[in-house]
Amino acid sequence: GAGADVQKEAQDAVVERESGLTFVVIAPAWVDPEPCGGIRELLASTYTRQVLRVPRLMHTYVSGVHHCTSEMELLSPADSLCIVLQSEEAFCRRPVTTDIIERIRVAWQG
Repeated sequence: GAGADVQKEAQDAVVERESGLTFVVIAPAWVDPEPCGGIRELLASTYTRQVLRVPRLMHTYVSGVHHCTSEMELLSPADSLCIVLQSEEAFCRRPVTTDIIERIRVAWQG
């Protein structure tokens, strides 16, 4: 599916970038009973360095149709995953530590 294609392109980009590459995937944590194929592969990737799960009641989101409504921020219907992927080069130069993830968690919760 499309999610698996994006996941493959992301992993290929990590491998091909010689100067190091770090990127973050934010996705709904729809994992009950199990994650979809793309999320499952990202979580199992050798490039996944950190995963942050933010409970749905601890954050909001802006809907893609926010221009059609007066409600800008909505309560999230699901937990969210923040998956950090890094190439070896990026991991050696500037690893995403648990301290950085904790700062992201605090900022996300506003």
